[in-house]
Amino acid sequence: MKLHKPTPEQAPYGLRALKMVAEAAGEIHRSARKLIMAAQSHLIGTVIELDDLKPITPEELAQHIDTPELRLQLIHGMVAISLVDEFPTDAQMEQIHRFAAAFEIKSELLDTVQKAVDGHMAVFRMCYLRRTHFKDFIKTQVKHSGAIGTAKALAGFTGLREDKELSARYEAFKDLPPNTLGRTLYDYYIENGFGWPGQKHGFPEAGVSHDVSHIISGYGTTPVGETLVAGFVAGYRQDPNAFFTALFGVIIFGTGFQLPPGSMAGHFDPIGREGVAARLFRAIERGSLMNIDISVDFLVWPYVERDLDDLRKEWNVVPE
Repeated sequence: MKLHKPTPEQAPYGLRALKMVAEAAGEIHRSARKLIMAAQSHLIGTVIELDDLKPITPEELAQHIDTPELRLQLIHGMVAISLVDEFPTDAQMEQIHRFAAAFEIKSELLDTVQKAVDGHMAVFRMCYLRRTHFKDFIKTQVKHSGAIGTAKALAGFTGLREDKELSARYEAFKDLPPNTLGRTLYDYYIENGFGWPGQKHGFPEAGVSHDVSHIISGYGTTPVGETLVAGFVAGYRQDPNAFFTALFGVIIFGTGFQLPPGSMAGHFDPIGREGVAARLFRAIERGSLMNIDISVDFLVWPYVERDLDDLRKEWNVVPE
């Protein structure tokens, strides 16, 4: 996923629109403010104070934001700032829809979030997840394990069964040399108290790419770390709906809604933490510089004996 950069001349117009969406819910939430300021700093290099900006009509905005890529990205940004604390208000959604209509674009993200605002949470969850990396996890699992094997793996994830043979293969990673991917993956599971594939509540194998993303990016498993790794994964995904993945942590830890049932969620406000909004944009950029999408058809076995430093260099994982 590539972030598109508007010109400095276009910046004030987009910022005026973002401010309108943020304040449609009342006083601008501190996390929405931080996200907007981080966006303009990362994408444009400007520091325009929001309080000095006047409202803008949809028609005026459309005159100045005139490419489909920038228009869609700006609508996505509007949705993002409306999700930092709770699901958007009706007033926020109406404002975003007006801008989208003037742009003459259709946003699947906007339509999906509308389902949550309308109270259709189960439909929202299903529609959201099938546009994220979870869709590709299922495809990869079915490709390599078949339908029955996938059902067994999902049963293991819910704690209904275990695969002792598979579990033993992952446990053997502890015997690999330090700084190999396999050994680091084993240490990661132990230190975080996570189950590995084959254990009860362990990820299906296709989902291990998420753990690998934590390891190669250096982002932890706290709400802040999960928010950043979601941006990192979105960055390396070659999928038109990658922005759904970018907002994964924002939704789970901003609104408190459990996207995958049973996942950790809550009102942790990661974007409101000092420097996190800027780091999120950097995480997306770091992911976008990678030359491999490990969310699609990826299994860990060819890489377990590889040195992490060599693997980061091969995949072009740049430092934060």
